[in-house]
Amino acid sequence: MKTHYIIIIILLFLVVISVISVIDNKEKKEVQSVESVADTLSFQDSVYNYILSLNIQHAEIVLKQAILESGHFSSKIFKENNNLFGMKVARQRPTTATGEQYKHAKYDSWQMSVVDYALWQTKYCHNLTENEYLEYLQRVYSTNKNYTATLLKVKI
Repeated sequence: MKTHYIIIIILLFLVVISVISVIDNKEKKEVQSVESVADTLSFQDSVYNYILSLNIQHAEIVLKQAILESGHFSSKIFKENNNLFGMKVARQRPTTATGEQYKHAKYDSWQMSVVDYALWQTKYCHNLTENEYLEYLQRVYSTNKNYTATLLKVKI
């Protein structure tokens, strides 16, 4: 029972941090474009740093997922839904999604999709070793039989 309370507190903390970040970004009115290679690398660094700031486990794997699932930050689901990970709308856990479009979760910002990923990871695969995590991703995250092999080939 204590574990559930700890998880809830962690999740609430992550949401509060993310909301503060979104409000701060909106106040600054910074628009981050990923139109050029330099912009893409800069954006990739921003995503990675945000993943690290939320203490998401296996950060490099998660960054590779963001790159792969968003088509190097160029997919329609990423651009229109702010969805870095190809996440569907959560039905049985807390989520930061604000709706659904193209059968995928829609977020107010890309940061909210990272927070949602953190919520998913905390709920379903917290404290796994790297190998266990990759095995879990292969079983649960994608229908692609070579998902983890493809994921591991992504350059960061």
